[in-house]
Amino acid sequence: MQGLFRRLAQSPGSPLAAFGLLFSLATIVLFLTDLQTRYWDRIAAVKKDAQSFANILAEHTALTFEDIDRALGEATEIRKRQLSARDADPAAVNAALRQLQRSSSVFVGIGWTDASGEVLAHSLGHTPPRHNISGMSHFVAQRDGTGDQLIIAPPFRSTTGDKWFTGVSRRLSNPDGSFAGVVTAAIDQSHFTQLYRSIDLGRGGSVFLLHREGLLLAREPEQNDAIGKLLADAPPLARY
Repeated sequence: MQGLFRRLAQSPGSPLAAFGLLFSLATIVLFLTDLQTRYWDRIAAVKKDAQSFANILAEHTALTFEDIDRALGEATEIRKRQLSARDADPAAVNAALRQLQRSSSVFVGIGWTDASGEVLAHSLGHTPPRHNISGMSHFVAQRDGTGDQLIIAPPFRSTTGDKWFTGVSRRLSNPDGSFAGVVTAAIDQSHFTQLYRSIDLGRGGSVFLLHREGLLLAREPEQNDAIGKLLADAPPLARY
């Protein structure tokens, strides 16, 4: 064997063969380095695109809830006009609320309650499925709190059980500051999933909207059985 290597080394073409071998190895190394660089550049680009999408969706979500809050303020003004009128027509009040509901596709219904949770006015064209919402979290939070902030409740199922909604509310107060009820709206989760559906998520991609408590509000691709599940330990919520 040593003799074979000695003869190869003494061969006239051995320097050229060694050069060819070294050149091949260098080409392979450069190719693998370039491949790795391209891989990490692609990963960085995907992360950047994902962050851009997340920022856009976050801004859209914030603007949506700003519009919802604005609508609750308008509903509060309708209530004030009703209280100041001696012969306010309940049907006219509900009609005004229906007009307000039509201003956004996100609303399922909007109205207000008294301090006991009884629904006094609403935008629905039929009898409310819930006459009293005193046990719902967006009512309880306002009743037991003292601030005047928008409450976005965890998702809840419709009375028929086939849809998921989210309740939002603001506190109503009497002249002495005591609790007078809530102005409230139910919003449709599909408003968000329709937007998410318009984004090319790529193979295996998903978008989801979480409540601050970690409950899943909306998801695309849709998984109705996942809505309302607690994801408090999910990496995105823990990180952000």
